[in-house]
Amino acid sequence: MKLISYEILDHGRMIYSDYFQGCGTAFTNFTHVWTGAGESKKDAYNDALEQAYMEIGDLADKFQKRPAGFRMRPRILHDGDDEYFFCNMLKRIKEGEK
Repeated sequence: MKLISYEILDHGRMIYSDYFQGCGTAFTNFTHVWTGAGESKKDAYNDALEQAYMEIGDLADKFQKRPAGFRMRPRILHDGDDEYFFCNMLKRIKEGEK
């Protein structure tokens, strides 16, 4: 497999994850998408990155470990709300060759 291109989408903070519609690769040039959720942007990005490692293994090493703008703060205060940050990683991967 060979990484051709990628994009990181920060969906920001969302209350009630039931309203998150998700993200797909339809009508794009991307072949893979991973969604992450967490208590901060960085947590959400790390969650998506873990999913990428599980699916494509060492190829995920080419993705940024600390993308600009993805800090640990602001964190969500635990006041009973179902509130999370969401992040998507869209990747275009060519199968077969390295």
